[in-house]
Amino acid sequence: MNISEISGEKFTFELCGKTYKAKRLSIGDIYGYFEELIKKESLADAKKVSEILPLSQRGSFLIQAWEKLPKGATLFALANEKLATMDGACAMLYLATKDEDNKDIISPDTFLNVVTLETVSNPASGFNKAIGKVTGMDIFRDVDDDGDGEEGEKAVDEDGQEIKKN
Repeated sequence: MNISEISGEKFTFELCGKTYKAKRLSIGDIYGYFEELIKKESLADAKKVSEILPLSQRGSFLIQAWEKLPKGATLFALANEKLATMDGACAMLYLATKDEDNKDIISPDTFLNVVTLETVSNPASGFNKAIGKVTGMDIFRDVDDDGDGEEGEKAVDEDGQEIKKN
């Protein structure tokens, strides 16, 4: 299976007892969304600041803000920061489900209203597994690997066989 077959793959996932239809996101889907979001937020901030400037300075200020939008490695780093937040994780769930006939998916806030820190820390909620499926990074599964009654993570291959560390 190649990367183009993996991205866009349809599947379902369960989160907090509810089943959602979704598609696997490509790296381009994820970073494209977050990079555009960062640019929009930067411009919205600049627009707010411009409103306190004299009218004669607003246009040039906004042009400078546009020219100074984050790019390249800076934009990539900012996108990574956003991805590593609860908002970022919920936005990824939203992106994966928004076009898949889930009638109650309206915005990333749909998932922010369901997902809490308690949800994230509870393997039974399905949150970590959902993020793994959405991003295609679902090579980990929760298991009680040392018999102490606490779940950890073990890397497994496509057949569920443990991948041994060297």
